[in-house]
Amino acid sequence: MTMKVRPIHREFAAEIGGIELGRFVDHAVVDTIWEAIDRYAVLVFHDQHFDDEGLRNFAGNFGELEIGRAAAEAVKRRLALPEIGDISNLDEEGRLRRRDDRRRLDSLGNRLWHTDASYMPVPVVLGMLYAVTVPPAGPLGGGETEFADMRAAYDALPEAMKGAIDGLVAEHDIFWSRGQIGFTDFSARRAREISAFTPAAGTASSGIAP
Repeated sequence: MTMKVRPIHREFAAEIGGIELGRFVDHAVVDTIWEAIDRYAVLVFHDQHFDDEGLRNFAGNFGELEIGRAAAEAVKRRLALPEIGDISNLDEEGRLRRRDDRRRLDSLGNRLWHTDASYMPVPVVLGMLYAVTVPPAGPLGGGETEFADMRAAYDALPEAMKGAIDGLVAEHDIFWSRGQIGFTDFSARRAREISAFTPAAGTASSGIAP
């Protein structure tokens, strides 16, 4: 099985073919994927098939896995493995979330441009998204996810701008995006708890349901 890399964007994205990630992945394959990650910020693997345990095991090849805020706090979850984030419109019983469900509102904030975990003192190294069910194509589109690469954006800046921002630090606030959709119902204590949440650095793996 030979892994093939096909660029799909001139700057930062590529499709990877010729490999089944659900099977045993040895060190050579992991090293090759790391090389592709170093070159491309976004890698797309089509037609992959995982159960939850297989997804966790594959992601574990790339570092210590994050247990995210929602999984760490949940009393009950739809998914058994806390290393897999549940990005879904279904609740813990498998029912559609209500319009005023706090998890639904929290997820709506992420529909804006955002950087995963950049508000944490120790951000994750990689983010892995595994689509279990993809919305069908239609007048509103097929639920596409769009990506941007800050490395490519920086490289494209004029030298004068690079000099102007050299040494500056950007502070990302998780509550900014929530505030854009009117989701501001957080107590001061809750805001401190979320802002202070710092899981171990590693790889985030996510399961997506309809």
